[in-house]
Amino acid sequence: MKTLSCPLEQALEVVRTARPEADPNEGFLRQLFLFQTMGLSLEGQTSAHAEYRLFAAGAEYQRTGSSGPGREWFGDLGDGARCKGCRRALFDRISVVGHGTKDSNSVVAFRQPPWQHKSNPIRSLSDNGASCSSIFVEPMDWMVKASSEAPGWSSSEGKLTCPGCSRKLGSWSWGGEQCGCGAGVCPAFRFSLSNIDLPPAMTLNPTP
Repeated sequence: MKTLSCPLEQALEVVRTARPEADPNEGFLRQLFLFQTMGLSLEGQTSAHAEYRLFAAGAEYQRTGSSGPGREWFGDLGDGARCKGCRRALFDRISVVGHGTKDSNSVVAFRQPPWQHKSNPIRSLSDNGASCSSIFVEPMDWMVKASSEAPGWSSSEGKLTCPGCSRKLGSWSWGGEQCGCGAGVCPAFRFSLSNIDLPPAMTLNPTP
């Protein structure tokens, strides 16, 4: 894809022409689709890049038992989500990660969490009609600074607290968390919608 500057479908045709037995698994195809959505570049400021950074942080935690501090956030943008307690800006729309919309190609969203037995699946928002109670984002540097539970994200889970007033805003977990709609993200950095105010332009499930 990168070398030929071609879309995923064309790249697969090239590979299968040279090697007919090539059959990438679903997980790898989702990663390639994400890379395509990112414009074949790891550097960028879109929701697709936020999803990649979240996926990469989870992979780093699996390898090393820790992860970097996350995206740097200055909190000075007018369109950011804010704490209901002190009005501190917390994140902007390009840090939001979708959580399991129907037919999603996401590498982090799930409609059935990793620990859920296949015989008792959890359905997505589009399946059960439940409303969302959470919004998911990529890890950000202020989260580490505001939490004594997560030096370098070496813990497996913890609380997300406001850096301005210490109000509890949500939680995070390398094992994944669910929204009230039944869908979720793994790993997860989840804000409860009851604790924050979102600007009108921000969506819970952005299209990369």
